[in-house]
Amino acid sequence: YAHDVMVQADPGIGVMLSDYDNLSYNRLAVFSGVVENENMTKVKAYDGQTLDFSKPHSMRVVQQ
Repeated sequence: YAHDVMVQADPGIGVMLSDYDNLSYNRLAVFSGVVENENMTKVKAYDGQTLDFSKPHSMRVVQQ
């Protein structure tokens, strides 16, 4: 919880991250492949805002 993360997802799999608990308020982004922590600091979320997902509060694995 609120620690640095790195995503490593196989083809067809994504990792949905949120900077809020329980994937709330549509402040979400899905990352696939290999994404280093420093590349998660300025990402456009589903709600249109540019957010920092480098220390997410919630996550889910999803099929793409």
